[in-house]
Amino acid sequence: PPTPDNYTSTPSSAASDVYKRQTRTGTKFIPRGNNYIRLARLQDPWGGHNFGHSLFDPIHYNAQCAQAALSAMRSKGYNVVRVFVSEISSGSQDGPGLNIDYMRNLADFLRIAKKLNIRVIVVFWRLPRQGGYQPTIPPPTTMEGVNAYFLHQPFIDAKKRYVRDFLSELKAQDAPLEVVLAWDLENEAHFTDNKKPLALVSGNITIANGKIFNMANANDRRRIVEEGLVYWAEQVSVGVKEIDPKALVTMSFFSPASVDGDDPRITWTRKVISDPEVGGSPLDLVDIHLYPGSIQIEDELESFEITKSRKPIILGEMGIWMPPVTKVDRPIGAIDLLRRLQVRSCEKRFRVIGWVLYSWDTLETAIGRRDIYTASDNDWEIADRLSPSKLYEPCADRSFAQLH
Repeated sequence: PPTPDNYTSTPSSAASDVYKRQTRTGTKFIPRGNNYIRLARLQDPWGGHNFGHSLFDPIHYNAQCAQAALSAMRSKGYNVVRVFVSEISSGSQDGPGLNIDYMRNLADFLRIAKKLNIRVIVVFWRLPRQGGYQPTIPPPTTMEGVNAYFLHQPFIDAKKRYVRDFLSELKAQDAPLEVVLAWDLENEAHFTDNKKPLALVSGNITIANGKIFNMANANDRRRIVEEGLVYWAEQVSVGVKEIDPKALVTMSFFSPASVDGDDPRITWTRKVISDPEVGGSPLDLVDIHLYPGSIQIEDELESFEITKSRKPIILGEMGIWMPPVTKVDRPIGAIDLLRRLQVRSCEKRFRVIGWVLYSWDTLETAIGRRDIYTASDNDWEIADRLSPSKLYEPCADRSFAQLH
């Protein structure tokens, strides 16, 4: 069968052309890959330990394991890997700036990926706890928690400086930035309705974009989230583009439909995924996350309001929870549901043009038991049956028969 490098059909060529990546054969690049996650207990600046992303951590990075994992992915036809930057380890412990050893490991990883012709999505989350990136100017009393992170200008300026420093250091280490498919400015960006200003029901609030909102007005409360995300994306994107003008930037979001009544998180994505000419953001593409099982796939996809945007969409995390979260009790059931998600997301109105499984082989967990299927389960059955080398037409229903 054709490999991803000469695969020429696409679910939505118009959307794909927005960020077309040319391969050696001159054909369109169809992102299909895996999240590569390593987790460990990491020491924080205050002497405690937190369970977090450890892939590039100076103590835990293992270049041989990374090489083996990426080689295995490539052998199955996958061409994208999505990796996380640690907010615990990436900042310098010795003064302002970044942890040079951490950055050296990431640069090494990018070189490995380049040799194997695998593109990398690099994911940021919040700000480093060390290195002087935490703002010294506290937010006003009308802003709290993650809401302040998106609405308070000093936090936004710190994030912009952080990503600028990050790319600058990689460039100084002669890392192959061209192998980065996209920079995910924030993983699963969201607000919470139990923190100010969204917890307020009266009074006027001024956010970083200079606009004033009435907290007694439901429409204004929604606009704080929508316009706050757009302004944040505009500002932070500059930090990337100043260093690498050709770089692609994205943000990722969980499904708004997946938030139940007890969950305070809010992610209204309509505005931030819209195009700039209609008041949207400058994001080059959008990364959405879906873990089907308890909600209809179509309902989850529609909750992002993707149809109001022309931006290409990548399903940057698609995974299946184990029981008791879902009733999927075997890997073959997970394959079945993931394949249905992949085919359904190809509908022209959703414009998904790439799929990244969560995750490749993550076995570490903070809760003592694993709760999400991985590509490695049942002797790599999920990795094999969803691989581009076997299912080389990602949107064709007829490929589904190959699973059985």
